[in-house]
Amino acid sequence: SFSFLLKKKYNIRAAYVPTVEGESIVLRILENYLENTELETLGFSGKSIGMLEKVLERKFGLILVSGPTGSGKSTTLLSIIDILNDGKRKIITVEDPVETKVKGLVQIQVNEEIGVTFPEVLKSTLRNDPDIIVVSEIRDEITAEIAVRAALTGHLVISTIHTNDAVSTLIRLTDMGIPKYLILDSLVGVIAQRLVGKKCSFCGGEGCGECSGGYRGRISINEVLILGDEVKNILKSENLGRKSKEELKRNAEKYFVDFDGDIKDKLSKNMIFEKDVYEFID
Repeated sequence: SFSFLLKKKYNIRAAYVPTVEGESIVLRILENYLENTELETLGFSGKSIGMLEKVLERKFGLILVSGPTGSGKSTTLLSIIDILNDGKRKIITVEDPVETKVKGLVQIQVNEEIGVTFPEVLKSTLRNDPDIIVVSEIRDEITAEIAVRAALTGHLVISTIHTNDAVSTLIRLTDMGIPKYLILDSLVGVIAQRLVGKKCSFCGGEGCGECSGGYRGRISINEVLILGDEVKNILKSENLGRKSKEELKRNAEKYFVDFDGDIKDKLSKNMIFEKDVYEFID
C-alpha cells in the first residue's frame, strides 16, 4: 500500500495477480479521514436512524452490518463508531487491515500470516476490559462464536458479515453453527445495505455540468431489523427464510424497515433511478 496528497491524504491499497498477459492490478482508494459519514448523509431514513440510535444505547448485544463486497459496510461501521465514540467508553477494534485511524479508539490489526488471527485477537481483547468491541468482519465459525459469547457477557459487539438481507444474516449465523437460541439472545440489530447511484440534485438526473450522466455520488438503500420481543417471538416460531420476512413486515413494522420500503421512500423523493433498484425489489 502507499499514499499521496491531493488537497488531502489518500491511502491506496493495491491487489495484483499474475496473468498470461502480465500483472492484473486493482487499486482501491481509501480516504485517510472519511468526511460526511453521518447516517443521514449515507442514505438512512429518519425511521431507520431512530431505530438505530435506540439500539446503540444498549450496554451489550451484537449488531451486524451485512451486504456484499463494495456495499458500504465499512463506512456505515465508521458512522456507528462515530456515534459511540464519546470518550466515556473503551472501544477496541479488530481490523484487517486498519483502513482509517480514529482518535480515541484502541485499534488492532490482524495479521494472519504470523498467526495474529481474528479469534486470537478477540480472545485477548476480552481480557483488556473493553466496553465496545468492533470486529471488521465475521469470516468464520470461531469468530462468530466468540462475538456471540462476548455480546452475552456484557459487551456491545459490532461487526460486518457477507449476507444479502437482514433475515439471511440470521441464517448465515446458524450455518456457522451458532444455535438459534443464542443468536436471538445475543443479536440486537441487523443492518443490510447496497449502494446505488444517487440522482444529481442540480438537474434531477437529466445530466449537467455538475454530475456524471445524471448521477452525483452514491447512496445506500437499507434494511434495518431491531430484535425486540415481538421480532424474537416471530423468529422463534418460524423457519428462517422468506416467510419470516413477510411475517416481520406484517406484524413487526416498528422494528423493521425492509429494502422495498426504503426504495419506495427514496423513489418518492427523486433520490434514485428506478432502473438501478429492480434487483432489490421483491
